[in-house]
Amino acid sequence: MALSAIWNSKRVISTQLSDDDWTLLRNQSRQDHEVLRMAYSGLPCIGKTSSLGLRFFAHRAGVVNGELPAWSETAEHLLVKSLIVSTVTNAGWDASTEVMSADRSWIADTLVKKNMRSIAFEVQWSRQSIEDYRFRTDRYRQAGIECYWLSRHNPFIVNNESADVRIFPLVVDIEKSTAQVAGLRLSEFVVACLNSTRVGFGNFDGSILIRCEDCDKQIWAWGGFNGTASSDLRNKRNREIVESALRRSGKWEKRTPIAEVTTLTFRENPDKKFHVCVCPFCEHIVSDDVLRMAYSENDDPAHHVRFGIPGKKPGSDMAPHVMIYDEEDWVLRNVNAYWNDQGIASRRTPGRI
Repeated sequence: MALSAIWNSKRVISTQLSDDDWTLLRNQSRQDHEVLRMAYSGLPCIGKTSSLGLRFFAHRAGVVNGELPAWSETAEHLLVKSLIVSTVTNAGWDASTEVMSADRSWIADTLVKKNMRSIAFEVQWSRQSIEDYRFRTDRYRQAGIECYWLSRHNPFIVNNESADVRIFPLVVDIEKSTAQVAGLRLSEFVVACLNSTRVGFGNFDGSILIRCEDCDKQIWAWGGFNGTASSDLRNKRNREIVESALRRSGKWEKRTPIAEVTTLTFRENPDKKFHVCVCPFCEHIVSDDVLRMAYSENDDPAHHVRFGIPGKKPGSDMAPHVMIYDEEDWVLRNVNAYWNDQGIASRRTPGRI
């Protein structure tokens, strides 16, 4: 089962053909078995329509493909590919399905192109190890192709060593012919990938203007909205992002410094560490309670800035966020990652941040 075929020497996608062309294709292929061939294998095929109305191609009965693995996809898999193709073509991109590399080392589910960018959207319906995810992603990267994995299985297998492997949870409703990725409509997720330089996991944080409890000087304290400094500001890249967010907000004056961040350990559990803000004037530690109170009581938008820190991955003890970034890592959209047992983010923060 596939969506692409070669019809009269022209590559076509079943779901993109008009009703008249689909009828013509099926009639011609009945009369002449050579007029329609599977795009990825070059072997004779026929056009079919599923019980839910999805058009696809299948090898003719009795055709044996000895050189390539059999192409067998579920109805859900085909549906997601067809929705991706529809979305990207409406956005002005070129789309092809079941695209094989010149050396036949890989076949892309859906490959989309515009100008100098090429993006592969891979629907992973069966289970796959993180090693295979990395291996296949590296092949795409070597070919100059970005890759986004849409998996129906738990994405928590991604770890901090897999920063370049982007795996997102996929939910498909075959009866309604709809799909969601990480809590977003599939079309919304795909458009974000087309329009942004990076869609990935990150940490949604903020900075708020407070007065130090000890020296009474104003500082920009930093951390998540639960009051904790959830990312390490000692990381140079993280600090650049915070400074960029404050600068672009127009709210930051250089004489009001950003708090430093240090790492402490829990007395009861020395192996467990957490980040805290430190006043750059007097080195007083800003308590979580002060930050939480500042975020809950201060609703003046002039006193706080939101931003995203890229890089955090799903894990058993952390709730990541799916982030859509522009070229400067300024977060455009934050998808609240309230992951259930299947690893699906069911809530999101709508709109542009």
